[in-house]
Amino acid sequence: TEIYTLSLHDALPIYPAAVIETRSDEGWTFDELDDVDPDVGGAPRPEVDALRLLAAFVAHGDDKGANQRLVCPFAAIDAAGRCTRPLLLVADLGSTFGRGANPLLSRIDSAARPDFAAWSTLPVWEDARACRVHLSTRAGASNPIISEAGRRFLADRLNALSDAQIHSLFSAARIERLGETTRGADGRQRPVAVDDWLDAFRRRRASLTDHHCAN
Repeated sequence: TEIYTLSLHDALPIYPAAVIETRSDEGWTFDELDDVDPDVGGAPRPEVDALRLLAAFVAHGDDKGANQRLVCPFAAIDAAGRCTRPLLLVADLGSTFGRGANPLLSRIDSAARPDFAAWSTLPVWEDARACRVHLSTRAGASNPIISEAGRRFLADRLNALSDAQIHSLFSAARIERLGETTRGADGRQRPVAVDDWLDAFRRRRASLTDHHCAN
């Protein structure tokens, strides 16, 4: 099987192919990523860690299994109906760019969804020395430890994004229509603009890319 996310633009192999069935429990949780075994063709551990780190970066709080999917490209289905290249897909990233799940109740509320005040002040690291990221989740384990190789894998990809690309991400989402306000340089309240989200993205990216893990 492979992992695929729209943000990484990479497919990560997991383990040998299996039949894909459509049923109520076809989703997967982030805790199940521990079962990925590179010794049998699965994704290397740094790539799995990078996926977890990406989830923390965007504050993917609603990580219940139903929001992830096990899928197969049509071209990867062989004559026997078996999938030769399964994909793990993060299908629902609606509750992101906020502060993650409610840390007390493990529930999704308004601050778990796009929220400039929450996301722009959210720390990337829960424990920087241990390389433990800050991630408040609904289903899986919160605040996972990330390897240095995983941090570097994602950092390289985030650094490849230009300001124009990041700006387009928030502009296309019409994120300024949330109607949020922030305090400007003159001390007065003003509407949150796309450029504010861009600046917050760059600050969070710098916290991730400029840090180095001892492990």
